[in-house]
Amino acid sequence: MKSQTRLGAIDFSPVPEGANPTDVLARTIETGQILQDLGYESLWFGEHHSPRVAHSCPEILVSAVAAKTERLRVGAAGVLLRYHAPLRIACAFRLLGAIYSNRIDLGIARGGVERARERLFQSSDCDEAQFASRVAELLSYLRQTADIPVSPLNVPSPPVWMLGSARESARIAAMNGTSFCFAAFLAADSVTPESVLADYRNHFIPSSTLSSPQCAIAIAGSCARTAQHNEERVESGDPIIIRNKMLQPPEHFRNYVDSMKRSCNVDYFTFLDTSYDRKSRLKSYELLADCVR
Repeated sequence: MKSQTRLGAIDFSPVPEGANPTDVLARTIETGQILQDLGYESLWFGEHHSPRVAHSCPEILVSAVAAKTERLRVGAAGVLLRYHAPLRIACAFRLLGAIYSNRIDLGIARGGVERARERLFQSSDCDEAQFASRVAELLSYLRQTADIPVSPLNVPSPPVWMLGSARESARIAAMNGTSFCFAAFLAADSVTPESVLADYRNHFIPSSTLSSPQCAIAIAGSCARTAQHNEERVESGDPIIIRNKMLQPPEHFRNYVDSMKRSCNVDYFTFLDTSYDRKSRLKSYELLADCVR
């Protein structure tokens, strides 16, 4: 029996040339309501420190969108933990989880900022081993196993997702018993979702909050009736480097999702739309929802 496809979205709130960031943020909040009506399960916001995005503090935008929706899961994808104190992130997301019960996701990413901005973060000196340690510290606060209690107490902690495009992130997720989202749009050509997700599952250690592996695949691009239309409307200046962008008609996305469901045993896909204008982006969301269900 074919499993139902779970569909989410990722939004970086890019600011087109000449646009007002305040207007972009207002439209982003409206997008949450639209995605909920289209049947999307979740909307996640990235953390990017660039003048080409409208925000660099996803947890505040998470709260704004969660307040305007009822069923949509809202979260970060992801918090750049190497630049933040784990305790602060735990405090913010435990509070969000308490206010918006069972609708908040906390995604963690290993990504960085441009070198000129790194000096602005006091905790930017964080190598791979330190990052893994920081993840473990964050989880101890969220799961209430640390010596220091984090308020609010006695409330469920938000699900934690590790986002990444390589085995290193998958191994950290597996070692700590968190969910893992493979960022296909950031992966090198030599890295396949099949191999990374298999590695995650093979090394997964159950935790108090997740008893078995949970996977998702993140893709980026634009869905339109024709490939030519996609090429015409794609964003010319993405706020991050996207290695793999799918500019395809609906049937291509449907075939891709079906193929990944079979080869990776995954039914959860989250989509970063790169269309250059709001009208095209919303139409792309609609077409994608129609074609993969």
